[in-house]
Amino acid sequence: MVHPSSNQSSACKIPLYEACQYAKQKRRNPKSSKTVARPEYDGALSVDVVDAGQRVSVDLYVSATRGRLPNSFGKEKPDQQYTGVAIFVDHATQLIHHSHQFSTTAAETVGSKHLFEQFCNKHGVKVKECVGDNNPFHSKDWKDDCKNQQQ
Repeated sequence: MVHPSSNQSSACKIPLYEACQYAKQKRRNPKSSKTVARPEYDGALSVDVVDAGQRVSVDLYVSATRGRLPNSFGKEKPDQQYTGVAIFVDHATQLIHHSHQFSTTAAETVGSKHLFEQFCNKHGVKVKECVGDNNPFHSKDWKDDCKNQQQ
């Protein structure tokens, strides 16, 4: 029999079997809140918008899975793969336009905005107002560009 060299070591708890501990777990629901749509605000951004380009909403989405370029075989560097998209929606015409981006920086988003404006100009439409929330739409680059474009 092995005798402990310290009296405290005999007071240690016997470790519990890990699988038994997992089996005892109970499912817990995360704290969440429910958002209720308010019908009186439905379409509030489109009220009094009648001309194409009068008001355009912009938003970004990011994908954790990087996308490859259309002219490559997926061998490009990770910083040269798409990570997200800028989405533009014209409130008057319900036109949806997207532009792939390598990042969600303000400079990249301003570049996507210029591509959308070129698309609109090609079809005889001038963008008068861009509406967006969160970053990068609060950045100095975005605001300066909108000011220069008189939006």
